[in-house]
Amino acid sequence: MTPRLPALVALSAATSCAPSIDGVWQFSLEVAAVLDPTCSESISHNFTDARVVGEEEVEDGVWTEAGGTVESDEVFFGLITGTGADAATLVVGEQAFPGLRTAEGAWTFAWTWFSSSSDLHDHEEGYSWAATADASRERTFTLTFDGEIASGTRGDLTTETASWTESDAWSGEALAPYLGGDGLTGQIPAGTYLEKDDWESGSVVPASNRGDAFDCDDSTCVLNRLWTCTEVHALDAVRTSLPEGEGFDDVTGAGQEAGY
Repeated sequence: MTPRLPALVALSAATSCAPSIDGVWQFSLEVAAVLDPTCSESISHNFTDARVVGEEEVEDGVWTEAGGTVESDEVFFGLITGTGADAATLVVGEQAFPGLRTAEGAWTFAWTWFSSSSDLHDHEEGYSWAATADASRERTFTLTFDGEIASGTRGDLTTETASWTESDAWSGEALAPYLGGDGLTGQIPAGTYLEKDDWESGSVVPASNRGDAFDCDDSTCVLNRLWTCTEVHALDAVRTSLPEGEGFDDVTGAGQEAGY
């Protein structure tokens, strides 16, 4: 065991001598240039002969588009405080982002906000309805430190999911007080996301679910929506000479908003 002690001592010394990133930092966020913004929505369902709204739209003519917006950077202050050998917390305004050292000089600070809800109903007449919704937003600061300066990105990932299920057919008499007067108008928001061809009128109409018709490919109608959006901005920082206590308190909330 004795020959291994020097190696352990060297490893301990290397960890303890890692450059400190503690202090009050001034950040500059490049708002004008978004690095690979990606937003997408997907809809899945089992409604018979229905399609997602706008799925068959065709543009008239050929257009060439150009333009954009150039804005000044956003400036804000942040306090970084070490909480362990490879752990620290970044405080921006009144928000705290726990962080970990991922490599020499490289750190990631992040937090995820989320909420989840559900609404379930069953009626003795054979009618069932359920709706669930989940939403989350993750903000991540990825920074590489080099002495008194740092550079990296701030990213936001937003995700929203919603799911609805409803009986495809039911008797409306007992449900009249609850479902559209006649008790046969379903609650699933099919018309918001789906459309279908009405062969009698020759027009396109919103999809719907009624208790006196078979509108779906199964005994339960299903509708799901997934929306995601990723936005990443370049971020630079410089360590100030402000003290971590009262010095940071003096500049908390100070800075500049992006743009005009």
